Amino acid sequence: MSHGLRNVGPGLNIVQVHGNNGTIKRFDCLDAKDGMPGDTLTDMIEIVPGTIVLVASFDDVSTMMPEESKDILVGLGSTLVKRIKYRDTWVFAGSSGMTSPFEELTPNDEKTNKYGGWPAMAEVSGCFPRTL
Repeated sequence: MSHGLRNVGPGLNIVQVHGNNGTIKRFDCLDAKDGMPGDTLTDMIEIVPGTIVLVASFDDVSTMMPEESKDILVGLGSTLVKRIKYRDTWVFAGSSGMTSPFEELTPNDEKTNKYGGWPAMAEVSGCFPRTL
């Protein structure tokens, strides 16, 4: 996903990957500017065993993300989604039935921001287990 491909936007950028073969099942952006109704995230993420969900925040998601959406992401293994504050940078990769080691939150802090009003990027890397 990238601006060049025009498939990202402000809000939550989400990709679902088939865990066995690595093919992309679905990708989308839940727009933070127009609001993110909880049922949109519910409809978008199929919580099917073996599906890996990749999520990256862009702009502010904290004020628009309902608790129901946060609960869905906790169910996929997030431990930080409920701590996201205004303009924090957050990335996550998880799957149903696991606590994910693939998550990073970079706080928005005027004293430490790398890009003026924006924190540095957040980045995770590693390998998912073959069986979840």
